[in-house]
Amino acid sequence: MIETERLILRPFREKDTEAFTSFTSDPEVMRFYPEVQTREQAEQWLQSCNERFEKNGFHMMAVERKSDGALLGLAGCGRLPYDVPGPSDVEAGWLLRQAILGQRLRNRSGQCSDQTYICQF
Repeated sequence: MIETERLILRPFREKDTEAFTSFTSDPEVMRFYPEVQTREQAEQWLQSCNERFEKNGFHMMAVERKSDGALLGLAGCGRLPYDVPGPSDVEAGWLLRQAILGQRLRNRSGQCSDQTYICQF
């Protein structure tokens, strides 16, 4: 778990599924992904995030707002599950609900996750 002044980055919990599904079914939030997702696909995504976190010691994590415990999305660094050309198979990424876009949380959660990842290695 990683904490900032306003955020908590943590592994996903089962109770996150409903909120996460609302993000992944929103065409605006998913505009850079191939398609919006069903609840089943969102559940699989969260399960995959947690499995890859367990396997690698890092991966995309839930972004929770401290003030009210709301799930805002995901952010972090993750090892890609397929071969890529170049020196690294690690990507930094985020997916945040539409209502909070533009609140600079993406940058802060990404920096926080990147710094933690770098410190681990």
